[in-house]
Amino acid sequence: MEKETNFIDLCVSIGKTLAKGCKALIRLIGKMLQLTYRYWWVVFTIMLLAAVVSLYYTRPDNRIYKVNAIATINGPALQDVQKRYKSLSETRLDDRIAQQKLQTVLSLSDEECRGLGRFKTYYVIDNLNDGTADEVDFHDKSSGDDTVHVRMHDRLALQFCTKSPNSVPHIEKQIIKYLNEDPSFQSAYTEQKAHLMRQVEFEKTQIEKLDSLTSRFYQVGEMKQVEINHYDILLGRREVVLFLDEIEDFFDTKSRHDSRYTLCTAPVVLSSPFVVDVRPVNGPVKYLFFALLLGWLVGCCLAALIEKRKDITAFLRQ
Repeated sequence: MEKETNFIDLCVSIGKTLAKGCKALIRLIGKMLQLTYRYWWVVFTIMLLAAVVSLYYTRPDNRIYKVNAIATINGPALQDVQKRYKSLSETRLDDRIAQQKLQTVLSLSDEECRGLGRFKTYYVIDNLNDGTADEVDFHDKSSGDDTVHVRMHDRLALQFCTKSPNSVPHIEKQIIKYLNEDPSFQSAYTEQKAHLMRQVEFEKTQIEKLDSLTSRFYQVGEMKQVEINHYDILLGRREVVLFLDEIEDFFDTKSRHDSRYTLCTAPVVLSSPFVVDVRPVNGPVKYLFFALLLGWLVGCCLAALIEKRKDITAFLRQ
């Protein structure tokens, strides 16, 4: 009973705190509205300046777009690919050292490098654990131990931002070239390629053996109940028992392995080309809203300083 009372008291205390906070927020907004009414020429001027800055920043030729793709990793560890890809964010467009300039690392022109940056990677999730990519964990909610939302060990989502969406095909080519030039990636890829080739050849041999084994038991004509030859005696009825479920599972597995082997042409291969998100990161509507809100807050603060200027001056003189 004492614990229940304490819990109720805690809920009441939290409720009172929230109520006080809401009242304080309402009073603050009321005072800001009063300042806006009394010093509208100050507040509206700041809001107008903020809107102009926002519209200039979000002009069409300065808009930043996200670009996404899913890559298949053939051999290298996922963490190594992540590290090498993210290292592009450490390069600068105007670095004094030529070897560290993004233009030099990716062999791109200054125009192609406009707004190029924010190189990020995300895990690809396989919800059914069937080897098929189902979603990309853009919010990093999954974990390596999750058995429901399984992280794929051979898939990785790549993302970067650019102000030159028309240059994405060439940027994509240079990024993949940069990733595949790593010597350790090449060594891991060679080993993975050989392993997949052996796996595909083994499964092909198993199909041929299975076909030969079943064909041997198909007989034309009447099946004898008793059959005697030089070595043994067969009693009963001879028939073929096909394990269709197991055979279908085997063919599904072989199909996935064949597809995997087909994609194994380089250490990092894109499952599909980079796609530009048509919604800009610095969208004009969103940024205009936040600019007006920020301008109102700054304008109200400036108006409060103007209103209290005598008190502030007297305080500074003491």
